[in-house]
Amino acid sequence: KMIERVQIPNTGTHISMEGKLYIDGKEQTRENFNHIIVWEYAPSEKVLKAFSEVDRREFSPNEHKQFAYTNQIIPLEGATISQPSLIAKMIDCLDLKGRGFVLEVGTASGYTSAVLSKLATRVDTIECNETLASNATSLLDKLGFSNVNVHIGDGAAGYAQKAPYDSIIVTAAVKHVPVELASQLIEGGRIVAPIGDGPENTYLTVSKKINGELVTTKLDQVWFMPLISDLAGGWKSDEEFEEAKQASVVKKTELFGEGFFTALAEKAGVQPGALLYALENMQATDFK
Repeated sequence: KMIERVQIPNTGTHISMEGKLYIDGKEQTRENFNHIIVWEYAPSEKVLKAFSEVDRREFSPNEHKQFAYTNQIIPLEGATISQPSLIAKMIDCLDLKGRGFVLEVGTASGYTSAVLSKLATRVDTIECNETLASNATSLLDKLGFSNVNVHIGDGAAGYAQKAPYDSIIVTAAVKHVPVELASQLIEGGRIVAPIGDGPENTYLTVSKKINGELVTTKLDQVWFMPLISDLAGGWKSDEEFEEAKQASVVKKTELFGEGFFTALAEKAGVQPGALLYALENMQATDFK
């Protein structure tokens, strides 16, 4: 009998011989993507409409196109296309009005830029990786997203030539909002960014500029690749970001006690990093 679908081990996911993806028996299509994954995380109808007008498959590498209509991160060379549910939430937090000027830090494939273009007058997006920037420029031009301008540079520096901006979205992890970005935001504008002191302690935040100062609200814990920059707020290198992760492991080990921590990880059948993530907001006293 000819094999029609191959199951991905330990999941309810199958891939057909034609490259179609099925989850729990349902084929993942663009229609399902828009009305199930995005709608669940973006209650705003205007954001849902923007997603429905941009095909994620167009921005996915050929080897990963079958995952375009899932809520999965898609790897790129030196970057990723984030989970659509997370992108939807971040855009929703910007509270865009369908007009105004938006700055995006971290272009990657150009997918988020394209969605933003449906909700703004102009989108300036900045990318430090020249290859990604070139590819995104070509693809966005080809698909007709004429109100998106891709720039090569340090994301932490923003893009002062076109400032000020009504909204700024940062799609890479930072230690804090760089002052250069804050200075390019209008009064009353919003910055949405993943902020933290390392990959184990990064949270999605929404900052609003009130009387010249940023007032920040911390939301969910998230994972992003680091924003590499020599400017304050950025990470000096991938190595510094990784060292922060290792420091978090040491800190938690000291907090819980090495023997207890190791035994608990083994009992749970997980790696220490995964256990640390689950214990992030707990205290040692919770286990005594």
